[in-house]
Amino acid sequence: MNRFAALLIISMLGTSIAVCQTDTLITVYFETDKSELSVGEQAKLVDFIWESDSIILKSIHIDAFCDDRGTLAYNEELSSKRAEETRKILSNLDIHDSLFINVSGRGEISLDQTINKETDEIRRLNRKADVFLSYFILQQKTVEPVVEVIPEDVAIGDTLILENILFFGGRHVLLPESYPTLDRLLEILQTRPDLHIKILGHVCCTDEYDGWDNDTETRNLSVNRARTIYNHLIQKGIDPDRLEYEGLGSAYKLGGADKYDRRVEIEITKIK
Repeated sequence: MNRFAALLIISMLGTSIAVCQTDTLITVYFETDKSELSVGEQAKLVDFIWESDSIILKSIHIDAFCDDRGTLAYNEELSSKRAEETRKILSNLDIHDSLFINVSGRGEISLDQTINKETDEIRRLNRKADVFLSYFILQQKTVEPVVEVIPEDVAIGDTLILENILFFGGRHVLLPESYPTLDRLLEILQTRPDLHIKILGHVCCTDEYDGWDNDTETRNLSVNRARTIYNHLIQKGIDPDRLEYEGLGSAYKLGGADKYDRRVEIEITKIK
């Protein structure tokens, strides 16, 4: 198979998605000696997640604390319970466990009486969990149409590199920048019913043949990435008889940034 015999350049037409990464800190507060959050404090987390339709979470970091009352050992345990309670609230919003990169109880915060506040108020502010959310913001923008290039002499066995179909590290979830390209691939298959293809998934950053998928907790990441595209095309109406998929693991790296090895390619299997 000639793996780079042809290049398929798929461009964004009309509207596209601009992506920027940002971070937010949400602090929630606990009552004295409690590890459960009040309804009002839970709402800070729930409202942010449910009202933010234009974000895709990348990672979550939780640090929980106690005030200075109680023993060090007790406060270590209580702060850990607070961290876990905060994680559970977010997990109940269908946030996958792989996004939690840290969930820690940090024990007590010493009373700082140099702060110009009443002692009770200082302690109230120390009974908390800090939730650091890193995420992508999706914004619509308009771009000028660009004609895609498809070789007229494309042949069975040619491999077409799809620009910008990329994945989050360790996951089979597409990066937001992938969707305009995926839409163009769909259009091409709709206008070229003579093409039958195999979707080839790749991974980076492992000495094993295939990567570990944090979403499914299995070592078949490249297969799952290829299946993601396969399922998407079928859901959009492409005949499954025209499609195959295969995971190629980490055997064919391109070099450069890791994200370019977390990719998908298309092999032409039949031209009717």
